[in-house]
Amino acid sequence: MTASNFALRQLNTLLHEYRKLTAPAEVADSMAKADPRTLTHRLEAAIERLAVPGSVYAEDLAHERRISYESTQSQLRPLVKLATALRDDIGAGWMVSVVEMAHSDTYADYLGQAEGLVGLGYKNPAAVIAGTSLEVQRKALATKHGVSLVASNGGPKKMDAVNAELKAAGVYNALEHKQVTAWLAIRNSAAHGDYGDYDEAAVKGLVEGVGNFAVRHPA
Repeated sequence: MTASNFALRQLNTLLHEYRKLTAPAEVADSMAKADPRTLTHRLEAAIERLAVPGSVYAEDLAHERRISYESTQSQLRPLVKLATALRDDIGAGWMVSVVEMAHSDTYADYLGQAEGLVGLGYKNPAAVIAGTSLEVQRKALATKHGVSLVASNGGPKKMDAVNAELKAAGVYNALEHKQVTAWLAIRNSAAHGDYGDYDEAAVKGLVEGVGNFAVRHPA
């Protein structure tokens, strides 16, 4: 599954919840519906998670958050329109360049393997493979933004150092830096056989999180 597919699956799930929420009464009565306020928060979180920083989607989300709405339903409608547009652009492949699309195939290969393994209960190899996808994506992101991958001693720079420099360069914020650090810790524990440091839920979060990150920060 590609990083874009991860994003599309999340957005489609939330938009389906909205359609159930607004279905005619005779249909809606037979369906379990999401709480409107909860759905609002989930839509906001998904758009923030998947939109490229500085994009029109991120700016529109910030604008919507500044508006005071009379009801949750009126607040939901513009978020649904924004999520629908974001989904359609991701689905059409309009969010990334040709180079980024080529790179995304590499990430997708790793993430697809990791997702399949964790689905079968093999959390440890899944963590290693998802961590490899994270490392490949991080190196590509560093190259894109002019962050050197070579340490002062001439050897390869550690991923923690690259992560810190990407944050310092403003490529992503402090919260994302902290999340990447946590993902790298899972990868390192798996690679060194410290399998008790994390559980299956953490690996599933790693796989999904890295996929989302690759959509939000294409390289």
